[in-house]
Amino acid sequence: MLNTGLDLGAKKYGNSRPVKRSTAFQEIPISIEIEAGEHVVGYDWERTYQYAYGEIPNSATLADGEGVDIYLGLNSLSDLVVVVHQNKRNGLYDEDKVMLGFDSERDAVKCYFDHGPEWGFGSVDTMTMDQFKNGYLASNRKEMVN
Repeated sequence: MLNTGLDLGAKKYGNSRPVKRSTAFQEIPISIEIEAGEHVVGYDWERTYQYAYGEIPNSATLADGEGVDIYLGLNSLSDLVVVVHQNKRNGLYDEDKVMLGFDSERDAVKCYFDHGPEWGFGSVDTMTMDQFKNGYLASNRKEMVN
């Protein structure tokens, strides 16, 4: 078990996590920030990640302007995309967590509860990879500046 000692609570103050590796899921580039098996200590929590976590480069969500957050499951052929709409502690919408590579909505939601705050779960949308790439992701792309 790896202990990064990285305080993820610092991210909310503008500090980003370093990219450990780059990969792709069905042609979607992903920057992995936390590897499966890593033990991470946050501001008021700690956990061992069961799945890799990162973000899609050159994406910016409407919620917070940061990259689209991804949990990466093990099924590289899965056409299912589950978007968990995470709430803040006060119950207001915070941001989305996108689950790729899971066999079912149930497995993806379990991943969220294994990694996210208990109070953070809001609602879920499911879609196909095509709907994700051409709808959700297309609307959350950064404008490329030359």
